Amino acid sequence: MRKRLSEIQRSDIFSHATNLSYMPKWGVLLIDMLLALIAYVVSFMISNSLVNINFTGGNMLPIWQQAGIVMVVQLMYFWIFHTYSGILRYSTFVDASKVVFAVVAAALTPAAINGIVRYVAERSMMLNSVLYTYMFVAIVLLVCWRVTIKLSFEYMSHHSPGIRPVMIYGTQSAGLAIAKMLNSSMDSPYRPIGFIADAEENVKHELLGMKVYVKNDNIIRLLRAKEVQDVIVSPLKMKQINLARDLSIFLDNNIRILTTPYFSDFNESDNEEQNKKKIGSIEAIKVEDLLERPEIHINTENVRHVISDKVVMVTGAAGSIGSEIVRQVAKYNPRLVVLAEIAESPLHDLSLDLDKLCPNVHFARVITDVRNREMLREVFEEYHPHIIFHAAAYKHVPLMEEYPTQAILANVLGTKNVADLAVEYGAERFIMISTDKAVNPTNVMGASLRTIIIPQAIG
Repeated sequence: MRKRLSEIQRSDIFSHATNLSYMPKWGVLLIDMLLALIAYVVSFMISNSLVNINFTGGNMLPIWQQAGIVMVVQLMYFWIFHTYSGILRYSTFVDASKVVFAVVAAALTPAAINGIVRYVAERSMMLNSVLYTYMFVAIVLLVCWRVTIKLSFEYMSHHSPGIRPVMIYGTQSAGLAIAKMLNSSMDSPYRPIGFIADAEENVKHELLGMKVYVKNDNIIRLLRAKEVQDVIVSPLKMKQINLARDLSIFLDNNIRILTTPYFSDFNESDNEEQNKKKIGSIEAIKVEDLLERPEIHINTENVRHVISDKVVMVTGAAGSIGSEIVRQVAKYNPRLVVLAEIAESPLHDLSLDLDKLCPNVHFARVITDVRNREMLREVFEEYHPHIIFHAAAYKHVPLMEEYPTQAILANVLGTKNVADLAVEYGAERFIMISTDKAVNPTNVMGASLRTIIIPQAIG
């Protein structure tokens, strides 16, 4: 049974239902009046069974006249409070309050008239117990059918195909407003299922019926369990946090960070289609947004002029930085890219990726060690690289503190070997990447990276 229900939820039946047009105002008013009439009949039956009075005799009006009076008064108050003007699927507490006021007024008005008639003519048009019972039954029916419509459309929209579960980062008013907006929108592809709070925030158990989770070391495991791939951050929250520090835990684990337009951009005077576009304009934060400086734009034409039809050598080619350099260099039509690497498994994996990504670029895979000048000389002798990106280096601080001699051999001597051979074999450009990271080193590894080697001028 549960499997069948899940299949129905994944089908497109709900997506068709959520695209239905809004019910016209006269349709809402007609259903409201029908429910009001049902409420009066039920109230009459309840009062008749409890009081057991003959409503057709005595001084009271016939039941059909009593119902007619109440319905006319009820219609008048529906019109005064405009209970039919709202869109049912977007019903709010204000809409429910209008219904309550309209029903209470419609019950108390005949009761007041009934009291005046009783005082003046010493007779009653109707039984007050029927009016008071009607007030309760009508409120229940009218409010419940609005709530039913609202919840039904929310359920159908949240279980339509393509809906993505998201978490809202932040528990302040801006985050709550985003959750309300997404819950009320039938056109949003996102469904909020919870909130993420900073550790220093006042964490509550639930907000808007959704749980609040603390951003800690377990948050990624929780997101994976709930199949959440997107976290939404409000524009105000973006200003309050350090983007690089507070959002890195998500970006490092391939969780997209989304943000919304400012709520001042949503104008009540805009038509529905305009606001739909604004709701749909939730966009992912770019990596450039996390920089605490202006983005540097590279003149790609100049880069293409330098690299095109040249032999480019990348040392440490299978490392985290070296592999990305290789992918970027491959875009600019080099004659050959020499992949110099000491680790054969990472080099093999990189080669497989490059065969798929860059099938038209020629690569030479070379197992070599920058610490061994003679091995390195054989590579220069065979390929005569025009441009060299030197990315081979040890970089893990704890390990290099245990083996300081290896750090010096690779990061200092290795860099000197590559630089000397670049000069000897007439390389046009030599870009040192492995020795430009440390500024004021306090350990052996940092000191080895801080070493600057200035060979003879490279032509």
